[in-house]
Amino acid sequence: MTIGERNRTIGLLVVGQLGCLLSGVWLQHRFAMFSIEQDARTAGWTSLAETSSPSLAELVEMPVAPLRAGNVAGTQIQGLWSPQDQPSEAVVTVVDARWHVVVSQSHAPGTQLSWSAGHAAENAARTASPVGGQRAAWGVVRTPGGEDLAVAYPTSRRDGYVLVHRPASSLAAAVDTVSTSLWQAGALTVLWTMGLLSVVAYLVIAPPFERSIRSRAQSDAAVLRQAEAMSRMRDAVIFGLVKLTESRDSDTGYHLERIATFSSRLALALRRRPEFRQEITPEFVRLIEISSILHDIGKVGVEDSVLLKPGRLTPMERRRMQRHANIGGQCLLDIEQRLGSSNFLQMAREIAFYHHERWDGLGYPRGLKGEQIPLAARIVAVCDVYEALASKRIYKDPLPHDQCVEYVRQQAGKHFDPRIAETFVQTASQFQQIARQYANPIPAEASAAEADARKSDQPPLTFSEFASGLPLEAGSR
Repeated sequence: MTIGERNRTIGLLVVGQLGCLLSGVWLQHRFAMFSIEQDARTAGWTSLAETSSPSLAELVEMPVAPLRAGNVAGTQIQGLWSPQDQPSEAVVTVVDARWHVVVSQSHAPGTQLSWSAGHAAENAARTASPVGGQRAAWGVVRTPGGEDLAVAYPTSRRDGYVLVHRPASSLAAAVDTVSTSLWQAGALTVLWTMGLLSVVAYLVIAPPFERSIRSRAQSDAAVLRQAEAMSRMRDAVIFGLVKLTESRDSDTGYHLERIATFSSRLALALRRRPEFRQEITPEFVRLIEISSILHDIGKVGVEDSVLLKPGRLTPMERRRMQRHANIGGQCLLDIEQRLGSSNFLQMAREIAFYHHERWDGLGYPRGLKGEQIPLAARIVAVCDVYEALASKRIYKDPLPHDQCVEYVRQQAGKHFDPRIAETFVQTASQFQQIARQYANPIPAEASAAEADARKSDQPPLTFSEFASGLPLEAGSR
């Protein structure tokens, strides 16, 4: 696990903790506000119930009828208690049995009120009223102006009630103040708790992550060492196979270097064409440079009398020479089955099998046609023919670069994939430079063999012979 993955995990954990903490704080706030609101209402009722005024007691003892008749004026009610006895914003109202206002400090006579008793717990907590020794009922009075907290005293004749009430909204300001304080305290709690949780999360998660990172680094290093070992083994196998080929046909000189460079350069140029961009990746270019040098390993199975013949091959000898494609491809297939499939071995096998196939289906060993031929083999086919035309062999002289390019151009759509041939012609100058860079040294034994060949009755192939059908295959052995 990387450091970035570790940080993301810690971040997700902190975010999850924050969500849980915020949910808890919100639920706590809602519960606290409910409790505070209930406590505020209870306190409001208590303050109304604890009111003790002689005038109030007298009012409770009076019948409702004289009050309605006007025996007690509304102005008298205004002075029922002194300011120090009166709860904040409290008013007194007398109603009849049907809750019509008879006399009130705040409502006109005849106004209809309605009564709702308080919660059972609230009424159970009420105490004996100091007014006439009666128990006061706590509840809510609905008035035209809204809801009021009220304490109701039944009159002595049970023909009405004396209400001491105050607006319930008067408690809102106090509750809002407490709510603001709670939110501030909650915010500080969240910040402090999240800081501690973040530290704890890091201390708990970081050490295992560090161990995981070290373990992964060690594992990656082991995998890299194994890959390097496999690469060295592959290179050793390639080197051994190539040396085996060279031991049979030393006349080719820098042939393998030229083929490898030609193939990678042509593949790189083809990658610029839209139709090849998906298939020819940078990995493909790298692999074809390595795999192409194994294209002729099957020549180790061709007898010297054919492989090293300085003159023209007979039809029978040509068929024996053509066996090298199957020999090389089968050899690489056997290796692939032993070591397991890999991109390198697969491409090398395809090249060895099919680099002598032709676009028109007249090639060998299987007569594949067009895109039936693997792309890597089609690329190497162009490079191999150009290299055979442009290089000196014991059985032929090198041809001028322009004639080699012209032959490839003429064989587009016949011997070669026309798109690959077109790209080759467009980049032919690069191939000329590579050919000069890897020009063939002429070994002494090759010079002697060439001299013997020139003394024989079969002179080296001319361009017209070399470039006319079957002699081409003999010439590009």
